[in-house]
Amino acid sequence: MKSTTKTKTLELFLKILEENHPEMTEAARRKTAYALCESSMNILNENCDGLSKSMSDAVIDLEKYKKTFRDHIEDIQRTTKIMYDSFRKQGFVKPEVDRKTNKPMLKGRTTMVDEMVDFLNKMNKTVMDFYKDVYKIEDTKEAKDAGVQTTLF
Repeated sequence: MKSTTKTKTLELFLKILEENHPEMTEAARRKTAYALCESSMNILNENCDGLSKSMSDAVIDLEKYKKTFRDHIEDIQRTTKIMYDSFRKQGFVKPEVDRKTNKPMLKGRTTMVDEMVDFLNKMNKTVMDFYKDVYKIEDTKEAKDAGVQTTLF
């Protein structure tokens, strides 16, 4: 691609010099076009190097942010699993499937627990959205077979 760009640039410079400076000899036009082409290619290469570094830095930052957010989600999953197991064993909650969305949710058995259950259901939605939007993983059989837990419960 660089040689094609360089060739096109050189041909353009030669054409412009020929149109604007017909009094110049062919050798002088070529010498000037080569010098201009070499300078423009150096600028282009520097620009490409800068863009490449910027892109690399952006990718590294994105991966850092993804890892930080993933660590946060996994911490939520660990903490919720402990709470969920305790609540389930003591009979405060029972797992259900929402008939409208067909997604797992909790149902409180007492009014005291209903607000906690609402919070856990919102956290479950956050975790499911994270895997769906960031990693493009749906709560499917393939995800479960790959060992990825895309829900809290």
